[in-house]
Amino acid sequence: MLNYSLVNMSSFSGIFIDVFYSYSFLLVLFVSVFVFGLLSIFYHSVFLYSDYLDDSYVELYWTFIPGLILFCLSVPSFISLYYQDKLSLGVNDNFKILGNQWYWSFSNSLYFFDCYMHTLKDGLWRILSVQDSFFLSSNVIYRVLFTSSDVIHSYSIPEFGLKVDCLNGRSSWAYLFPLGPGLYYGQ
Repeated sequence: MLNYSLVNMSSFSGIFIDVFYSYSFLLVLFVSVFVFGLLSIFYHSVFLYSDYLDDSYVELYWTFIPGLILFCLSVPSFISLYYQDKLSLGVNDNFKILGNQWYWSFSNSLYFFDCYMHTLKDGLWRILSVQDSFFLSSNVIYRVLFTSSDVIHSYSIPEFGLKVDCLNGRSSWAYLFPLGPGLYYGQ
């Protein structure tokens, strides 16, 4: 069976992204059914509208309705952005992720380690399993700084709704708020 949803989210920002995805998917589905319904009605209609050269009501509708749809999409997006920014007020801990070629470096005020991929073994995820894991406490807000030592890297944790590009010479940041314990794979 096909699954059109995202992975199970484990952070507040991930839950907001999942709700926004579901809401926008429902809105796109409604618009598609409405447009194909109108096309079907006009295709099977016996009337020919050749006398009408312009109609101000139709022009008003096809300007107002897409604007209303965009407004309906912007409201949950602004709410999500507001709450993601609200997380910055209660930061408990900071850590830094440095993208290197073929491995990642994690550092905190207490420790620093390099994270290499496992060789291919039975029972491990290919490319996702690493030698050392980075542990986060649940219900603690973290500020994560991302940078790169050589080229552009892309770091993501799908369960947290996090994807950040790590650029050399630039420090990007994001906030994490894990809601519960678990084993989460970053890519």
